[in-house]
Amino acid sequence: KYENPTNGRGFIFGVNSAYDGTYGQYVSISGLWGQMNATNVTDAAPINMSYGANTWRVMDNECGPWSTTLDSLAGGITGQGNGAKIKFNYIHDIGGHATNLQNHGMYYDSNSSSSLGTQNYEIAYNWLYNCYGGSGIQFFGTGGYLHKNNSIHHNFIDTCGKYGINAADGVETMDIYDNILTTIQKHGIRLNYDTTASTNVKVFYNTIYNTDLVAGGADGAIENDGAATGSSAILIKHNTIVFPAGRTNTAFARFYGNNGTDTNVTLDQNLYYDAAGTLLTVPAKDATYGIVGNPNFTSASTGDFTVTA
Repeated sequence: KYENPTNGRGFIFGVNSAYDGTYGQYVSISGLWGQMNATNVTDAAPINMSYGANTWRVMDNECGPWSTTLDSLAGGITGQGNGAKIKFNYIHDIGGHATNLQNHGMYYDSNSSSSLGTQNYEIAYNWLYNCYGGSGIQFFGTGGYLHKNNSIHHNFIDTCGKYGINAADGVETMDIYDNILTTIQKHGIRLNYDTTASTNVKVFYNTIYNTDLVAGGADGAIENDGAATGSSAILIKHNTIVFPAGRTNTAFARFYGNNGTDTNVTLDQNLYYDAAGTLLTVPAKDATYGIVGNPNFTSASTGDFTVTA
């Protein structure tokens, strides 16, 4: 176990942009526990791979707690690079600024030095719990540097202050599948692409439960906020979306929301259920094969998403 000192930047920190592509590659981190100090500064993180984190292996670590209220612009595991595998980690109790919500469970960025986004990352079999300072997993890039060929699968994301998964600016190709997302204040999965960047994104076999807990307009358990046009292809298929009974925010919740352009977004064969009986029809884009029905989870409120007969 390592606890970061006051005003520190994290217990593992990769190279800065000046050494991208020269140092900081082929690193393996396993079996560590990093607990952060509440005073840690911008870009702090238990594990910040930083720039050019190529072929890293970050597996079986515990990151948290981090009881900060600062706008740290980071997360439990963060970085940018090519070909990393982030698996079997427990990330929990990640705080942040209560309004800005920019400190996440995981945060993957782009690199203006190399003009690259995060590419060929596999993020799988992680448990992210109580990421109240931001989203569970976020990809975000600036300057047109694209995130390519990344996969997010078989993660359990429980209780987030913002989004469950935020596939945001610069995402070009990504598979998001077989994740469980529960108790998310805003969208379970948010897609936000520009016209040139989103070419092939698949969202399938995810279970999304109890999202959109705060008011905010046309909120969807799965939300498109980008301009998915041109050669773009976004497929949302075979997901299970459930709103439980007893929700405090029912007026704004939707199974699917669009605040962008979703001409080339396809919804197909998703299962929808609102236990309160407020939402009784499938989204218009899934009218042909979408189904309204109770998946009969054993005990979703306690995290058991197996189904009964």
